[in-house]
Amino acid sequence: MEAGARVVLRDVTVRYGWRVALEGVSGEFVSGSLTAVVGANGAGKTTLLAAIAGTVPLSGGMVDCAARERLAYLPQMAAIDRDYPITVSELITLGGWREFGAFRSPRPAGRERAASVSETIGLAMQLKRPICEISVGELQRALFARLILQDAAVILLDDPSLLLMRKRYRCCSSR
Repeated sequence: MEAGARVVLRDVTVRYGWRVALEGVSGEFVSGSLTAVVGANGAGKTTLLAAIAGTVPLSGGMVDCAARERLAYLPQMAAIDRDYPITVSELITLGGWREFGAFRSPRPAGRERAASVSETIGLAMQLKRPICEISVGELQRALFARLILQDAAVILLDDPSLLLMRKRYRCCSSR
């Protein structure tokens, strides 16, 4: 997290129908911190990250994240149409959409940065392949590379194996 990217939770409660997934969770993630949320299966780790990201509604409490518009979230299983005709390179390059917008093509510098991140993540040889031809693990790495290009103030990763890549991708970050 960059300076000013603090996340504060106050009595966060999330319900799925009648089932309580999180109840009364409070805490603070300070700027610049690396925090791991650990617990047993079904303990609510994924729900907590989704609540911080704003992808599940809160039943109670509050999430204060001033940098929400610069928050990047990679769920454990991304909902992506693998049959969509896009290459690994194009998928990764879309992480830089803030630089080129919704209706323009990425600039050469953006494509170069995507290629650099791809090499660091170990996908350089897969860039021209359609996403339907890569493994689930390779797709997750491609989505991680796309997330890196977002240059986010807050990064939420719901896949512990991606935390192992932290040092590998730091060389690609503009921070």
